Formats: sequence, C-alpha cells, structure tokens
Amino acid sequence: MDGYGFKPEEFPLLFAQWTEVLDQLKRKQDAITTVMGTAPPAQDEASVHFTQRVRDSGFALLEANRKMQEFVKAYITNLVETARQYHVQEAESVDLLRLFA
Repeated sequence: MDGYGFKPEEFPLLFAQWTEVLDQLKRKQDAITTVMGTAPPAQDEASVHFTQRVRDSGFALLEANRKMQEFVKAYITNLVETARQYHVQEAESVDLLRLFA
C-alpha cells in the first residue's frame, strides 16, 4: 500500500485539520504582506538598508508561504478525491452484495 491509510470516519476530521492549516497560512500571508509594506523610519542609509533587508526577507517568506499553501491545497484536493472514491467503491460493493443477497 502506498501513502497513508485512513479510516473512512477520519476523512472529515482530516479535512477540517488541513483546512485549518490552509486558513492559518492565509492569515500568515496577510501578516507577511503587512510587514513587507513597512517604510523606513527615516531616510538615512542605515534605516533604508535595514528596511530593504526586511522586505527581501519578507519576499522569501511570502514565497515559502505560497508554496506551502499550494501543497496544502493539493493535499486537500487529494483527500477529497480519495474520500469520494472510497464512497463510490463502498456504494458499488453494497450494490453488488444486494445482487447476491
């Protein structure tokens, strides 16, 4: 068996947990964007340089956050599809059993 195995009753909980992770990442993205909009406190070289470093770090963090969101979205999509396939297979199995009952 490849990947992780889940019990059918675990799908709703897993979906809720991963949706919460995605929501947290989105909130973090908003906070990162706010920090990146920081203006230097003064126009002296040190302040401008420091603010630029903060922005550069913010861009890197924003990119990492974006990639994590993509991963989580793909995971949620796969989780939903797996649950759908499971339910389809269960329904087909029940129908087959009814034919022989």
